[in-house]
Amino acid sequence: MFNIQIIKALLYNFRINTYLSKIFFYWKKTHNLNVKKDFCSITNVRYRTFDQKLIKRMKCKMLNAPPYKIVDLNSENIENYDLFCSKEKNNQGYQNKVEWLRERFKEGLRYKLLMIQNEENDYESGGFIEYIPGESVWRGIHAPGWMAIHCILVSNKYHNLKFGSKLLEECYNDAKGTNGVVILTSIEGGWEPTNSLFVKQGFQKVDEFPPFELMAKKFVDDGPSPKFNVQEMTSDEKKLKLYGIKTYQCPYDDHMSKLLKEVAKEINSNLTIKELKDSTSVQENGLHPYATFCVFSEGKFLTRMPYSKEDILKPLAEIDIKFKGE
Repeated sequence: MFNIQIIKALLYNFRINTYLSKIFFYWKKTHNLNVKKDFCSITNVRYRTFDQKLIKRMKCKMLNAPPYKIVDLNSENIENYDLFCSKEKNNQGYQNKVEWLRERFKEGLRYKLLMIQNEENDYESGGFIEYIPGESVWRGIHAPGWMAIHCILVSNKYHNLKFGSKLLEECYNDAKGTNGVVILTSIEGGWEPTNSLFVKQGFQKVDEFPPFELMAKKFVDDGPSPKFNVQEMTSDEKKLKLYGIKTYQCPYDDHMSKLLKEVAKEINSNLTIKELKDSTSVQENGLHPYATFCVFSEGKFLTRMPYSKEDILKPLAEIDIKFKGE
């Protein structure tokens, strides 16, 4: 019987599909199988019966990861690669991110790019991990003595091949001598990862700010735990109809800034966007743990990392309705 990981790996690899298809139809012919679904519905595995030795061989073939390498980006080689999360090098947001990285490399930031061999035998970016010493982390957390992960991402087509674990191993190696590794996760997913991979890797929840969880993998038992660093807005900030905070840590900051300006124009509202220019400002922003790009209205949190104007207008309308009801 197949499990779901085997099925996913199968669907991601055309060559394996072809291999399994031939075997399946051969068995159907020679064993006179009564199969109610065709091969395209292979996820419905209750209709299939396979020899255990055959299953073992197929598992090995399906779960073999393609050749890969992990490139350590730095100021000298960063122009030779894309960032994976964004590949539009002429975009202003991309250029802002590259310049931001050049400054962060001086503070100990590491950007490890996962390069995977494609069918043309060329290597293309398939994921990455970005991390930095906790003293210089660009999140609203307090984590001195820790290694803090900003981002970790692997392309969907390479899931279940343990590339996420390979990237984490890079971080563990660079984090030797620290209290451990910490990352901000979200039970909602989205821009932040859920905690599933990290629980499997031995991370534990050390603090929470719903829907966020601060997950830590401790290397020493008696070290201080990292924690969220979130405070109340100032009275002046609470008066602002539209107020945003941003950094250049994300290559989409330019796009999100334009969206926020368009929304302000549509609703005829004044707009203030505050750029947080150093890690101290981010750690002590006092507004939100994920300070890369956040939007507020009259002291109320609206959204983070908006992809469209609707991502701003919808929560804004909900808040307006609530205020009128009060």
